[in-house]
Parts: sequence; C-alpha cells; structure tokens
Amino acid sequence: MGSAYWEKLVPQINPPKVPSAVEGLGIPASVVENLVLKHLAAYPKCDLVELTQRLCVVSNIVELALAQLRKRSWVEVYQPASDKLSHSYSNVRYSLTEFGLAEADIAYRKDPYIGPVPVSLDDYWTVVEGQDLRKNPIT
Repeated sequence: MGSAYWEKLVPQINPPKVPSAVEGLGIPASVVENLVLKHLAAYPKCDLVELTQRLCVVSNIVELALAQLRKRSWVEVYQPASDKLSHSYSNVRYSLTEFGLAEADIAYRKDPYIGPVPVSLDDYWTVVEGQDLRKNPIT
C-alpha cells in the first residue's frame, strides 16, 4: 500500500549540480582560500580528505586553493616520516606558516564564518524559487 504512493512521488526540482571547479561555485576563489586558511588555523595539520569533508566540496577545488596558498608561502606540506607511508597521497598533511597564520587571522577578523563553502546567492535563489508553493503548487 505504501509503495504505491512512493512510486507517484516526484521531486519539485532537480538537485543542483555538484561543481567540480571553483568557477562552478559562483563565488570568488578568495572565499574558498580564506576558508581553507581558517580551517587550517582551527585544525592544524589536516590532510586533503579532512579539508574536503570540512569544506563540503570536491577535492579538486581544495587542491587548487592549497596550491595558490602554497605559492604565497602561507601553507606548508608535511610528508610522513616513514618511507613506506610517503607514497600514500592521503598521508600528506597541510599546515599554516607564520605568514599563513597572520593571513588566517586577518581573514577571520573580516569574516568569522568557518564551515562549508557557501553556495552562491544565485544558486540559492534558484532552489528557493523552484520550491515556492505559490509558483509550483503540489498536485
């Protein structure tokens, strides 16, 4: 009996696509970079997997942000001490340099938010409008 109703259910809107690049987020890359700085200040020596989970974006976006921060000498890489573990990509850990800590402090003072990468206002508005019952009544 319950399965008959389940088969008739149709989502109001299609879920948004998961961005695979910073450009797909619809927010400036500096927002992502500042969030990476703040996360590394709050949780030192994170690996890529942990940062990806905390920021709730694909690892490619986090890797690009880390690469930019490394070019500025704000992030340093810690390799595992053991030769056996050094070949494992997930054991590479990232931490802030002194300059990175200073930049993280500046970023935190400008915006104390530390959490997942936010969605763009346009993407948010598209979902809200798609779920508006006045425009799309449930039948």
